[in-house]
Amino acid sequence: MIADTPCFPGLFRKDRNTDADFMRLSNYLEKRGWRTAREIESVLGFADRYTRILAAESKGNIIGSSTGYKLTLEATPEEWKEYRGRQQAQINATADRLSMTERVWHSREAA
Repeated sequence: MIADTPCFPGLFRKDRNTDADFMRLSNYLEKRGWRTAREIESVLGFADRYTRILAAESKGNIIGSSTGYKLTLEATPEEWKEYRGRQQAQINATADRLSMTERVWHSREAA
């Protein structure tokens, strides 16, 4: 069940069937191209944050971008390359922030 994953502990309502919601989202996205969060909320009733969580916990089956959400296996090579590049940029930015905060943290030892 998605709610049992470590990335977002405690964010799901107890009465939510996240596995069923993931299937609903996957079925909705199938052969529909990019769908915006607004469209998903209108059709499925999922708030943007919940859709982002479902996509993040989809084990790679759903990709998201400023365009919206799409099934990974339906992405074109160009869409995949763009998505992968954005993800790598986020990883690099996070690593840079971590490195900077570590330097600040350890600077107190020199003081």
